[in-house]
Amino acid sequence: MIYIAEHEKAFFIAKIEFDAEHKISQLYIQLPLLKPARTNTSNPYAPVSTNLFTEEAVVIKADDGQELDGLMTIPKNTINTPAVILISGSGPQDLNETIYENKPFMDIAHGLASRGIAVLRYHKRSFVHAANPPANRTVDDLRTEYMNDLDAAIKMLKNDTRFTSIFVLGHSLGGSLMPAVSLQHPKLAGIISVAGSLRSLPTIAINQLQTQLDQIHASHNIQTNPHTEAQLRQWIDELKTAQKIPTDMPDDKMLWLAPVKYWRSLEQTVNPDLVPQMNMPFFIVQGDADFQSSSELDYGLWLKIACPREHVTCKLYPNLSHLMTPSVTGNLMDYKLPFHVSDEFIDDLTSFVKNR
Repeated sequence: MIYIAEHEKAFFIAKIEFDAEHKISQLYIQLPLLKPARTNTSNPYAPVSTNLFTEEAVVIKADDGQELDGLMTIPKNTINTPAVILISGSGPQDLNETIYENKPFMDIAHGLASRGIAVLRYHKRSFVHAANPPANRTVDDLRTEYMNDLDAAIKMLKNDTRFTSIFVLGHSLGGSLMPAVSLQHPKLAGIISVAGSLRSLPTIAINQLQTQLDQIHASHNIQTNPHTEAQLRQWIDELKTAQKIPTDMPDDKMLWLAPVKYWRSLEQTVNPDLVPQMNMPFFIVQGDADFQSSSELDYGLWLKIACPREHVTCKLYPNLSHLMTPSVTGNLMDYKLPFHVSDEFIDDLTSFVKNR
């Protein structure tokens, strides 16, 4: 069991272990973790300017009429810079990919721009739709969730003479899409997968939900909510169906919060068979403390299929979470601690981009 005590400028973490009789057997008190300062915490979507970079508000305009607010982070005192487009994970993510106290896309954008690389990040349309549901637009497959807006972002940067080359970085599910992105946009300078996976999303989600069930059963001081347990089991059953969808199942039937059409598009797009068709520079990274993507199963599959290829670079980072931030607890509590993305990772990312 892990307890976190929050103070004005720091967090204190206590780890408690129980024996077979449910008595405390070990107690660890970790050194205080200082809260990192963040730029522009009052309005996380407003452009900021420092002595190293400046930001511009932009609008991504997709061919289907969707418009998304974004930020272009540009290094100061440089010309003709490479640019990186950031693609977030599943769900309604904002342009900072805000997860509890963490803003990994803000960290990456500011970190790369401070090192001479421009970065474009923007709200996912599912994030925009969550606040203002559209009357005639839906997100029901990967093209409407990701690809239409990425196409527009790439087009926008191609038409901007300030940028010499374009890279795409995808995180989590966004990272899983990188082989497909490389084949659809062969003139990109390179792609980066951060904590992505070549395994099917239903398989990964089943593992994650089963872990939640196991944690409920293993906890000694949490009274299990039978409704929560029943909901988790229902979702697992739906995801098992999504692993192998019957051919006669209608596209609009819902399986675990998404229509069948979405799961079919996912099966076609996140596909290990696409990797041998790639020939552009590819950087694959993950933290070994990632509890969402398995370093053994997910990163291990990259190692087997992609990493032996000449144009591919792979790196597993010790003690980093799914967000490429420090891991303290090894579970969801890591996201509730306000950390910055690893400088080592941003330095490696800078080298990958600048050496292409």
